Amino acid sequence: MNKSKGFTIIELVVVIAIIAILAAIVLINVTGYINRGKDAAMQAEMHTLQTDAAANSVNGIYPATGTLCYPAAGNGFGGEWGAIINTYSATNAVCAVNSEANSDGSAIGTKWCACVKELSPATTTYWCVDSTGFSGTRTSACLTNCGSNTKDNSCPAS
Repeated sequence: MNKSKGFTIIELVVVIAIIAILAAIVLINVTGYINRGKDAAMQAEMHTLQTDAAANSVNGIYPATGTLCYPAAGNGFGGEWGAIINTYSATNAVCAVNSEANSDGSAIGTKWCACVKELSPATTTYWCVDSTGFSGTRTSACLTNCGSNTKDNSCPAS
């Protein structure tokens, strides 16, 4: 009589395959949760940017793009835009302030818009905030439209 006290190769391969399938399922779910967390953090940063821009406007005049949308931390309004750029890259985010001529000929900003492509949804969506008070999701390509109109710089309608 042959009394073997081990596992066969087939049994080991089946167990490894099951573990691999379970690991793949977990990895996909964890990646989705990470992206949703990044999107939530970005939305909070965008809201802070919107609040700070409103608080720092003087009679409806906003700081120049170099201040409001400055990507370095510690510049602009506490570096909110810099935190967004660090997570989403400059190719997936845009922030712009329009430029109109003041009565003395100097450039002033009366409207601004910021838009970021979200990571988590299966469809392409963008989170947008602007000087009109809008804060929400857009499905149109606001990365190319936000800031393209120098007079009406607001989030484009979906």
